[in-house]
Amino acid sequence: MDNKLNEILEEIKAELGLKEEIKIIKKDYKKKLASVSLDKHVIRINKNILDDEDLVRKVIRHELLHIKLNTKWHTPEFWEI
Repeated sequence: MDNKLNEILEEIKAELGLKEEIKIIKKDYKKKLASVSLDKHVIRINKNILDDEDLVRKVIRHELLHIKLNTKWHTPEFWEI
């Protein structure tokens, strides 16, 4: 899944026009799907959702939007993209 995860990441980055390097790390979260570090450009994704590619795509897109807009908040602009 590592290669597929990186393929999905790169595909959505291209869709959003993101050029910067962004790392994705699998974590064993109990309650959350993912988290993002805006200053380090790291997405941490729950390894327990990796079997659901549709959900993985949605979660990665969501976290990439936080990076694109440089905000941890869900602003109106966030939901428009």
